[in-house]
Amino acid sequence: MTIATVVKTIAIVVRLIATVNFFSCKKGKFLEKEVGGIPIYMQLFLEGGGGMINIISRFAAIIKHILTNKIKTMKKILTKCLMVVLGMVMVINIVNATPTVSVTGHANPACSNLCDGSIEVTVTNAPSGGIPYATIDGDVTLPTEINYYNGGTTWVMFFNHICTGYKTIIIYDFYFFSPTITVGTSDFTLTAPSEIVPNITATHPPICLGGNDGFITLHPSGGTGTYHFKLYGTGGNQNNSPFTQGPDANGDYSIFNLNGSSTKIGVIDQSGCSVISNPFALGDRVGSVI
Repeated sequence: MTIATVVKTIAIVVRLIATVNFFSCKKGKFLEKEVGGIPIYMQLFLEGGGGMINIISRFAAIIKHILTNKIKTMKKILTKCLMVVLGMVMVINIVNATPTVSVTGHANPACSNLCDGSIEVTVTNAPSGGIPYATIDGDVTLPTEINYYNGGTTWVMFFNHICTGYKTIIIYDFYFFSPTITVGTSDFTLTAPSEIVPNITATHPPICLGGNDGFITLHPSGGTGTYHFKLYGTGGNQNNSPFTQGPDANGDYSIFNLNGSSTKIGVIDQSGCSVISNPFALGDRVGSVI
């Protein structure tokens, strides 16, 4: 069992005890009420934030109240109601330093239309006792993998299936019995090759009615490297390896042996990224050549 696991287990046990004692204290049996009939333990939760200094100062205020008012049930207060404070200190503010969140590694998506990117996020001075998760551009995302170091105060988290573009990641720590903590925020950008565009620049119908000697000229852009093509159509235009020439000096390609029926062109780049054009039809010329 790792140190991080021991720390997290102890923190969870203390939180469970604190929660039980919180509801016991809520009955008002062990704490005197002040102005407005509000028990001291409630004032502890209502006043100030959750920082370590705030919690310690409020803890001291309760002890002072006990001594000033000579409450005879000090032992019960210290062992039951103030356990709530101990639970808060252990699992919400177990470290004094402010957590930091940073993107320490990434892999860009292979294609502009794929969400196969990944990021590595490191959290230092992290809280303990909760279940870490994130939102990426507002979408709740669980880490694919998380590793704990330095007694659980450093997290290294991995997130997969990330799309290209500028992203904001917010890391949270979830607790079953207390509000979720916002640990920190970081921004990052994943890039990918630009989107492939077929750019059909010229069409040439078959010479004869019903012929299959039509062709088209394309000037594809985007993606990576050179291109190859597929035909998605009817009337003999379905072809995974159409007769193609190019690229020429201008970067143009020509695809031959097409008939006049409706066709779509698939353009695939050197990395395997692809796009399919809108359907088009070359049509047939009227008459025949003599």
